[in-house]
Amino acid sequence: MTDPAGTQPLPSAEAGRILVLLDASHASQAALEAAATLAATLQGELQAIFVEEADLLRSAAYPFTREIGSLSGQPRPLETGLLETRLRRRAAHLRRAAEQAAARARIHCSLEVRRGSVRREVLALTTPGDFLVLGKIGWSAATGSRLGSTARSLVHEAPGRVHLTGTRPTRPDSPVLVVVDAPETAHEALVFARARARQQRRPLTVLLVPLDDPDAARERDRALSEWVATDDPPVRVRSLRSSAPRELLRTLERQPAAEVVLGRRSPLLAGPQGDALLGALEPPVTITP
Repeated sequence: MTDPAGTQPLPSAEAGRILVLLDASHASQAALEAAATLAATLQGELQAIFVEEADLLRSAAYPFTREIGSLSGQPRPLETGLLETRLRRRAAHLRRAAEQAAARARIHCSLEVRRGSVRREVLALTTPGDFLVLGKIGWSAATGSRLGSTARSLVHEAPGRVHLTGTRPTRPDSPVLVVVDAPETAHEALVFARARARQQRRPLTVLLVPLDDPDAARERDRALSEWVATDDPPVRVRSLRSSAPRELLRTLERQPAAEVVLGRRSPLLAGPQGDALLGALEPPVTITP
């Protein structure tokens, strides 16, 4: 599901490109709608990306390659010519979908078709000022809430912000939630979360992650107390009991969020546990640099 649309530009964000990676999955359509909403809100250009996977085309060149029919379950030859035709049709379909989403949002949109590795091609197109929007699960992934391999790589490697679409609708009264750990990693996430809360006319909840260093915790809390002094939007500060990802999930079960904002260098996103956390989170998630 996409996050709620807003009508006011984000004060902390410049009008740059909103990039969205498209494929044949349902998650891709949700990502397109979310990207169109962001582009309209930020008054930026929507750039859709479709990558024809070179590995798949190379595989089709081998005479022994087979594919399994999604309906019949029967193996059949996978031929290069047939695959090329499918890719052209898919690109045309995605171009129409992007144009329709752009028309609904009253924005400009274009589709960039690349051939190669999805990860490498997307990273080659992305700059630090871009906002990359992704579905969690790609067309080849099994049904479920886990994070797809392409999304997992781009979350950690993209130079700018990355937005992962949510998996269920959000309630009108749900807050924007930002997770704050060390002071040096928190500023960008806080600024962006406040902007999103203002844009969506929602309250803002700040979740503090326990720190092992008492001096760092005091510095963070002092800076945060100054930052939340303004009451636009209303800010609620809460502390997590532990820095374990499961603690954040438990908190969100008690208080669902409209969107979760995390800094890329947050310990919560480190390693396999961080990837599992992103896959398990149901609200839309934005990762800030």
